[in-house]
Amino acid sequence: MFIQRSLCLLLLLFTTSAQAGYSHYWTWKAPPDSTKLKKCIEEMKLIVQASPVPLASVEGKGQPTIRDSLLTFNMQGKEDEIGEPFVFPGRTGHNFCKTGGKPYDAVVTACLLVLMDHFNNDEVTVTSDGNMAQDWEAGVALYKKVLNRTPKSGKASGFADIIDNINLKPKWDSNRLWIVLGLIVVGIAVAWYIFNPRPDFTVVVEEQGNVFVRGAFPEVYAKAVRAFFKEDLPMKSNTVVKGWNDQGGRFRLAFTGPVSDREQQQIRNFFGMLRKK
Repeated sequence: MFIQRSLCLLLLLFTTSAQAGYSHYWTWKAPPDSTKLKKCIEEMKLIVQASPVPLASVEGKGQPTIRDSLLTFNMQGKEDEIGEPFVFPGRTGHNFCKTGGKPYDAVVTACLLVLMDHFNNDEVTVTSDGNMAQDWEAGVALYKKVLNRTPKSGKASGFADIIDNINLKPKWDSNRLWIVLGLIVVGIAVAWYIFNPRPDFTVVVEEQGNVFVRGAFPEVYAKAVRAFFKEDLPMKSNTVVKGWNDQGGRFRLAFTGPVSDREQQQIRNFFGMLRKK
């Protein structure tokens, strides 16, 4: 039950974090041709005007900005409700829009499908955190409804060509990387706890000859344990013996410190003669 709850918690954390950072990316390999850009934005304008959700300026208020060489919009709403703005064409090089999967995501993906219609893979590459077959369905539907055609990329048409043009490998920005690293650390800690349970008792043996027995260890044997380490097997350096009470009255042991194989066997033999009450 503990393992199941831990795995469910990890999955929930990862899913929530991944959805919050859900983004789409486009990278210009050179400044876009102005004639192509104008035609591209003309069709993007039709997509924006047919948006199934209210759109606004980049701040979530007013109206989208639509010019011959610039298109910007965001979802209408308060600052804590909207995503990041879609600013097109953006700069030469890497651009992205983190929608977080919010309702205006369909408009963004539909616009990116238009982008792939007008520019080929040698001019711009489009990538996404999502899976096109599942996460882009709303954008494809909006594109087809407005433009009355099937999405295509470059000169060839069809979904197979779109998949060739889009790289669905996620972009590992610093925030997501820290989230994943944190989840790995939590996973390691959970695994360590599961496979290395806290011992039922410990025997601390100091090189000065002091012996301390702590935890759930039968008191009737504690005196014999102290005598064993003081008289029969005095240790040359500090040593910790960790023990677990197994069924049948036996003890399972682990050692911390410079304990030789011979000394470990002597200790195991001694504890083997003992039995729980």
